[in-house]
Amino acid sequence: MKIGDLVQMPGALGDPLGVITRVKPDGIHRGTNLKRVRVLWLTDTPGEVSWEPRKWLKVMNESR
Repeated sequence: MKIGDLVQMPGALGDPLGVITRVKPDGIHRGTNLKRVRVLWLTDTPGEVSWEPRKWLKVMNESR
């Protein structure tokens, strides 16, 4: 996954789409070693971002 990739979270309500905005670790461990990326969600809530585990996301089209 790279910055600019369009991603989807399969299985989540409405299968939301988002854009990867950061791939460096966020420093939050939460008891797991999940690699996380920051996603800007393309939803009804403008500017909503969150850190999500890479393995939960599916790349829809890769940036160049």
